[in-house]
Formats: sequence, structure tokens, C-alpha cells
Amino acid sequence: MMLIKVKPASALRTEFARWAVSQDARVNTCSHDQFCVPEDQFADVPEHLLAGALVDDQPYRPSDALGSPPDTASRDETPEAVQRADEAPVPDEGVEAEASGRARRTPARGARRKTTPGQGS
Repeated sequence: MMLIKVKPASALRTEFARWAVSQDARVNTCSHDQFCVPEDQFADVPEHLLAGALVDDQPYRPSDALGSPPDTASRDETPEAVQRADEAPVPDEGVEAEASGRARRTPARGARRKTTPGQGS
């Protein structure tokens, strides 16, 4: 039997638990904040209990949101806009821009900085 992991929104966790234990085939917990719902029972979960939930580690999207196309009227999709977006610089993680315009690497969090002789530890 396939199980679907559901992590309800924290505000709805108690209500989801009430629903889970009221089922004939009881829905068990997977962890302290997740429920393992059998796939044949998932369709019976009330939609409002899934609002803000993670389902198999993915944000839950209501069924009516799946069928509607994204709103493209507000996006600028002219060839020039697409080209500008493609050419936009992508920041490198761990690089800071200095005032002189050069970039320097920053050490990883918790890493020790190298010292030059005579600087101490």
C-alpha cells in the first residue's frame, strides 16, 4: 500500500489529527508533524485541511489551481525583455562586491580566516 506524507500547516495540525483518528482505517503519523495517509484515503481529506500543507515534501496546490493557466498578461515577454532576462548577471554565492568594483571571496560560515605571518592567530 502506498502512503502519502502530509505535513499540515501548524495552525491546522490539531484539526487534521482529529480527522485522521476519526477515519475507519485510521491514519497514522510518520513523525511528530507528518501523517502517512494511504493513497486511497487521500481524496477523502477535506480540502481546507490541506491549505498550507506539504504533501510528499511539496507545497499542496488545490485542484482548481492545477487546471487554470498562469496569468501571462502581466509579464513582459517581448523578445527584448526575454533577452535582458537571459543576460542578467547571476550573483555568485559567497562573493561580495567591494567599493572598488572588484569582488572578493568571503569565507564560509564558521571557517577560519587565513593569517599572514606576523598577524597572530
